[in-house]
Amino acid sequence: MISERTFISNQEGSSIYYESPDGLILGFTNNKLDFKRENMVVSAARLRESFPIPPITLLTQEHTNIILDLRSPIFNEERVFSSSDIALFASPADGVIVSLRNLASFSYGIKTADCLPIFIGNGNNFALLHAGWRGLAAGIIRRAAVALGDNSSYYAVIGPAAGPTNYYVGIEVVEKIGESTVYHSTAKKDKYLLDLAGTAEAQLKHYFNPQKIEKIN
Repeated sequence: MISERTFISNQEGSSIYYESPDGLILGFTNNKLDFKRENMVVSAARLRESFPIPPITLLTQEHTNIILDLRSPIFNEERVFSSSDIALFASPADGVIVSLRNLASFSYGIKTADCLPIFIGNGNNFALLHAGWRGLAAGIIRRAAVALGDNSSYYAVIGPAAGPTNYYVGIEVVEKIGESTVYHSTAKKDKYLLDLAGTAEAQLKHYFNPQKIEKIN
């Protein structure tokens, strides 16, 4: 369970982190960081100024349900870009699973706009997911649960994303996500307000039944 946390705001007032009982630092920032290839090194250096982290590895995100499992002894994923501050995996993926061994030299991150950053951990194994409605509909949380196994001992953190009062979707999105969808009707014809965090929480409870779910707004 997450019982101790310290929120720290940097001078720009837009970055927070807390340290979990596992000793991991989970950080969130809304600083304007451009991770296009030509600006990646500068942005990574700025990010590391906000958080006390090792060099960061990012995913090539495409709103999939693909998860890279770095615990595998045969994992040999190519990094297409690398510097002293940052590396980028080549293959598209929207989730990564690591163990404490993987965290010895690197930190891992995802980029979000409206979508959710989701962290799942139990002290030994950890998953970091990028999940918008497409990822939730495609079952990225379910796939993480299958890969991690022994799901009763986990806790989860749902990071900042588009809120339930301004994320409009059509009925086709509600239907694609299915029974776990948390949404509300609106006065707009054929438009609904999707609660991304609520939907992710419902799926986490179904597939993991975590000891605690923390929401960071």
